[in-house]
Amino acid sequence: MNNTTVLVKELRQATGASFLDCKQALVTNDGNYEQATTFLRQKNLNKAAKKADRQTTEGLVVVKTNETSVSMVGLNCETDFVALTPDFKAFTHQLADMVLADASLTDAEKLATATWASSGQVAASTNPTQSVQEAIQSLIGKLGENIKLGHVARHTASETSIVHGYVHAGAIDGYGQNEGRLGVLVEVAFGDKTIAHDLALHIASAAPKYVSIADIPADVVAKKTAQLRAEVADENKPDDIKEKMVAGRLNKFYQQDCLLEQPFLKDDSLSVTEWLNAKSNETGTATSAGSGQTVSVLNFTRVAIDT
Repeated sequence: MNNTTVLVKELRQATGASFLDCKQALVTNDGNYEQATTFLRQKNLNKAAKKADRQTTEGLVVVKTNETSVSMVGLNCETDFVALTPDFKAFTHQLADMVLADASLTDAEKLATATWASSGQVAASTNPTQSVQEAIQSLIGKLGENIKLGHVARHTASETSIVHGYVHAGAIDGYGQNEGRLGVLVEVAFGDKTIAHDLALHIASAAPKYVSIADIPADVVAKKTAQLRAEVADENKPDDIKEKMVAGRLNKFYQQDCLLEQPFLKDDSLSVTEWLNAKSNETGTATSAGSGQTVSVLNFTRVAIDT
């Protein structure tokens, strides 16, 4: 193997660029490896900048689990073709592994600035000092599409709670284990894996935004209430009737957006709260006085590629 071939190989490992691009970079820079590396990274930045305005409505969600925690990462791209490529998949799995291993990587901003922990399976780059965002730019240069880091989440169990991760592939073939188009993480107090899984299925299907009414920001409630009052303002009805109409419509809003108020997926005769109470009684965690340890949802995260 001659020296040029060795340098091309090292450049490909360091930058994720194609064989031809690496060879051209060496020729342009008179065989200087460092200058060729800088040249290729700048080229990747230029490619990323040109594609920055392109919509990224496709992508991949990966969920990873260990003994105490679950992580979830959504990585967006332009087409499902790229989302299903080995490089894109391996990259997203590596991101989810990074989040699972590091409790400080709790959101996309923190992950983007973290040092890229490249594995041997990921061909984006082996530069040990680059950030995740820089590695994404290298991947853009290699795959030819705009790629953006989407949602990032990590939940950890406690002495009284369990965490569960669920991922759904949808109708598109080609997804492997722990990957798909929609993922859910849920933390449940005093529950078991079956309860947590049923809740994850419900959250995936019903797409709640909040756990309970108390979790809705005050400004969101105020804006919705004002909107509903405006809707009934011209009704030829007494003010007290109008307020009842507003209250009824506000309850429908709560039932749509709050997990605990929604009809439960597997038994719509019960709200999620009522189903959880029934599970508490079945497992013996609730006392007859109602002050015992009831099964409850502490937190959840739902990530879907198409939203």
